[in-house]
Amino acid sequence: MVCLTVWLGVIASAAVAQTNTAEIGGVVRDVSGGVLPGADVVARHVVSGTTLARVTDGQGRFFLPALRIGQWDVVVSLSGFAPQHHTIVVEMGQSVALDFTLKVAGVAEQVRVEVVAPMLQATSAEISDVIENRQVVQLPLNGRQFLALAQLSDSVVIPPGGTRGDALQQAGPLPNVGGQRSGHNVYLLDGATCRSSSRSRSTFRPASACRRCRRATS
Repeated sequence: MVCLTVWLGVIASAAVAQTNTAEIGGVVRDVSGGVLPGADVVARHVVSGTTLARVTDGQGRFFLPALRIGQWDVVVSLSGFAPQHHTIVVEMGQSVALDFTLKVAGVAEQVRVEVVAPMLQATSAEISDVIENRQVVQLPLNGRQFLALAQLSDSVVIPPGGTRGDALQQAGPLPNVGGQRSGHNVYLLDGATCRSSSRSRSTFRPASACRRCRRATS
């Protein structure tokens, strides 16, 4: 399945669809490797100030779902241990594993770690990339059709109109990804399907309304 997700910059609701968000999960341990249940995990979105709090379960695990993209400050604290602070940047659709190791507290001790999201996505078999707002705004697009942005990704082509393959797909000049017909594509706008059921077309057009796009293959 090929999925092209579009995020509108004009929509700023806190209840954003999960496909336009990210998630962070991990385990909190002590220096000996033992898990720490009951630890407080507080995540703060740097740009918006949105805060999300969780408590680790009996296996020391925590999960932060439906996070806005961008930079997050994550702080883990537990009585008797020095707090640990991680800063991480997440992108659309990312699932990031972020583990913490707490040391026994000294005098006014705090550990701060700068984290960069890994280039390799190890939590799923999905292959995806994000087309940033700068590309959306600055690249010349015929008719401001956002689907043309998909060609910035590997293995994506848009067949010329009038070809036999185009006629068989009954879909017009839509992207073919990895050799698949465009009828296999799914188009999501802020997490909601925006595909015409009759001709497998996207019903969303103007690229000027897009903040960023994400192409995912699974």
